[in-house]
Amino acid sequence: GGLLMAACKLNAAPENILYVGDSTTDAETARRASVPFIAVLTGVTPARAFEPFSPFAVIPSLEKLPGLLSSRQGG
Repeated sequence: GGLLMAACKLNAAPENILYVGDSTTDAETARRASVPFIAVLTGVTPARAFEPFSPFAVIPSLEKLPGLLSSRQGG
């Protein structure tokens, strides 16, 4: 779908992508593309709704994303 087309245009391998979103539709998109998903709780979807998707992380806001990414890279 669209996520994999965007990855292709960016010349990015799926294993180098993290999909960030605030809905279960976003989580399902990531799952279908076999891309790790980060749930952001800035929308109306509660954290428990993301549990079936086994997100890489659940963060309260995008402000937490840089720290999460730097810890993922080991720095």
